[in-house]
Amino acid sequence: MLYESPNFRLETDELVATIWLDFHLRTDQTLTIPLINELTLLIERVGQMKFLEALVLRSGRPEVFCRGLDAETWKSLKTSNEIAACVMRGQELTRKIAGLSMPSLAFVEGDCESGGLEIALACSTIIAVNRPATNFRPGFHEQGLVPCWGGAQRLTNRTGPGNARRWFRTDVRIDAVMADRLGIADVLMPEAEAETGLRRLLDQIADGHVVKQSLWNRLRRGITRYLPSSRVKLPESQITDFFDQLVGLHQHSLVENHVAERRVMAQLLTDDETQNRLTISQELESVPVIAEGSFQPVRRLFWLGTGQEESAVGKALRSRGLEIETLPADPEWSREQFGDQRRDSVELLLVPGEDPAELRRQLAVVAGRISPRTVIALVGNSVTVAEVQAGLPNPAGIIGLHLPEWSLTPGLIEISEGPQTSPDAVNRIGSWLGSLKFAPHLVTDRPGRVADTLLLAYLSEAVALVADGFSPREIDGLAIQLGFVRPPLEWCDEIGFEELATLTAQLQLARRDGFARPLLFQKFRPHGWNGKSNGEGFYRHGFWKSENELARMVLWRDHDRQTKAPYITDMATGLTDAGDRLIYRVINEAAQLASNESVLLNKSADHVAVLAGGWPRSLAGPLQLTDDTGLLRIVNRLHELRVRYGERFRPSPELLRRTEAGLRFNQTIGVTPAPGVSLMRQAG
Repeated sequence: MLYESPNFRLETDELVATIWLDFHLRTDQTLTIPLINELTLLIERVGQMKFLEALVLRSGRPEVFCRGLDAETWKSLKTSNEIAACVMRGQELTRKIAGLSMPSLAFVEGDCESGGLEIALACSTIIAVNRPATNFRPGFHEQGLVPCWGGAQRLTNRTGPGNARRWFRTDVRIDAVMADRLGIADVLMPEAEAETGLRRLLDQIADGHVVKQSLWNRLRRGITRYLPSSRVKLPESQITDFFDQLVGLHQHSLVENHVAERRVMAQLLTDDETQNRLTISQELESVPVIAEGSFQPVRRLFWLGTGQEESAVGKALRSRGLEIETLPADPEWSREQFGDQRRDSVELLLVPGEDPAELRRQLAVVAGRISPRTVIALVGNSVTVAEVQAGLPNPAGIIGLHLPEWSLTPGLIEISEGPQTSPDAVNRIGSWLGSLKFAPHLVTDRPGRVADTLLLAYLSEAVALVADGFSPREIDGLAIQLGFVRPPLEWCDEIGFEELATLTAQLQLARRDGFARPLLFQKFRPHGWNGKSNGEGFYRHGFWKSENELARMVLWRDHDRQTKAPYITDMATGLTDAGDRLIYRVINEAAQLASNESVLLNKSADHVAVLAGGWPRSLAGPLQLTDDTGLLRIVNRLHELRVRYGERFRPSPELLRRTEAGLRFNQTIGVTPAPGVSLMRQAG
């Protein structure tokens, strides 16, 4: 061990140096200016060891390689000199990595985004371990920033200008296989052979071999780097214009590129939209949603009945190496068969199901077989904790546990509590899940929790827009222009229509309303469409992805009679309304989910909307945006949309109650937009 601190370790083995990114004091794996300085000094020290054959950069926390400079640091920069000085520190770090006389290898087996991606690109070789946790993502667009450590030039040299622009603007996560195909990664390493494969690669380097991609990969990359990556028109904005300027300099010297990066960052960091994006990013990095208590690991997990193989929660826990035993739900199964010793050892009981009455019956049967200290977690999609707690002997230990399967943030998990739940049960399970690298969020106790409700509201309104006469390409392009992370109709294809119909039906039964109009998906059934899984949906998926014009025609037929405007005649007005429909629909559902008592729960709903539903960070969270815009203006616009497009835009009772009482959802004071300006035009 040549060096060790709370942040980094430097060790050598057989003439190979390894720098471990051990952010023990920063669980989000982000950098600060002192950390950049420390890492730069380590790189300088390695560069002075001329006898070394290679340098490996890897993370001591495999789930995350590095997420770049934290939002708090970017937000703290006030003057052009401060911005230039900060950017220069990062530029110096990547320049020293790229200038090493020995090969440098970035060993990526977790999240690699933002400045972490720029550090990896500065290495001579990027190794991507083929495992679910490995993800590459630019991450700059959501903060209103651009790569400023030479990343735009290095990314363009690897993938070509077209792919670099597309990836930056869509800001999607790509896995190890896709990174290999695009040319971002040089070596794709199977997870089972990661350590031995790394050792074998280092031995080859020691023997004088140069790491090269396979002939097939080089040929494929040579073809694809100049082909258009999508027919969907990409959105234009100040951020994308600045990125295009940097991409245009990829053939210039690195010095010219660095000067342009400092100039662009000075302009962006003094922009109000960027500051808004950084504010929500800072909150997501630093605000603990689950209160920290004394950490107690859960050693004995049980599943009530059958079905853990299909459950998202069961799959996620087993992927962390946990064993889940089965507790039969048979009423004739005696306590003696279970045994007093095992009975007292049940610490967490996972209970599936969507029928509150049946769940109460099952829990009453097993009440004598488990300890009063056992935490009971309901893992259904639509059942609430309050419904199940009624009449049970031990309601204090019952919580809700929900893992949104289609969350944009891997590991996001929602915890809900009923009126009789003890805070100790919530804090204990929350801290334990956090130790397993989940991201636990406390949410209101509602059917569907928060993530699924807001996601389905966004997706179903996009489908309704296609039924009104817009093309899938127009709606997806509009959503990206507004700042949503994922285009909704492409997302529908990825999830699959059968899965969406099931989720919406469960939620509608629990809420007893026409929440997401799942019958629109039923119109695709006679055609055998199910989205990407069978190649046909709103798009045709094959060697080329193209828009499915038939989707609009199928949805037009026998359209919802409650809709006031089934066909669009004025395209300009229709597009403005379409943008507001996507945004206000989510706002209305978020208001319905809001807590009457807790501002922290409302802040958590905003966080989940961003992390799981792809809500635009430039607009803050939906409830925060409601406060900033003014509740009365939101209610008036919802009334207008209700008259034109149907009852789903009727302002929620909670929104009306707060408007009449003059209450806000959050305590922070925002900036109210100018009167008469639609949210679409603000975001665009």
